[in-house]
Parts: sequence; structure tokens; C-alpha cells
Amino acid sequence: MAFRREQPFCRRCDEVGRTVLGTVVDHKMPVADGGSVHCPDAGLWTLCQACHGWKGELEALARRTGQMHLIVLWCDDPSARPVIRGEVRYGGGSEG
Repeated sequence: MAFRREQPFCRRCDEVGRTVLGTVVDHKMPVADGGSVHCPDAGLWTLCQACHGWKGELEALARRTGQMHLIVLWCDDPSARPVIRGEVRYGGGSEG
């Protein structure tokens, strides 16, 4: 996929200074929740397998709490993200 060639590294890992090759091009707004299959590049991000699993947990939290409208913001702005139980916040300890 052209996007992954242009954005080969996991975006979430990059946020904390780790360089990890991404394995998944993820729709920030899941298609199952109304996201477009053919969205612009701004609606996609490359993630490694571990971070893709984390993203699934983030989506589940958004669905449970009625906050799916915030999922793209959470993807784009790390400071806006809720802490998932047991998650380690870099620069701090685990929370939740």
C-alpha cells in the first residue's frame, strides 16, 4: 500500500521516541463505526501490531462510554487520550 511506504513507522511508538516498523494501516475512525473506507490520508495512521491492539481497546472504551465522536482526536492528540486500565504512560507510571 502506498500509504505504508510513505509512513512506514508506527505513529504511536514514534510519539514516545521508539522506532518500530508499522504492520497495519489503521482507519482512525473505524469503518464499522461510520468511517470511510476510502478516507484521505489524514484519516489513516500506521501502527505496529501491539499498538493496533491498544487502538482496539481505545475503540472499545469509546463505544462503551458513548465517546466514539472523540476517537480521531484521541488518535491525533496524545494529551487528549483517556488512560486505558493498566496502560503505561511514558514519562510517568502506569495508571488506571
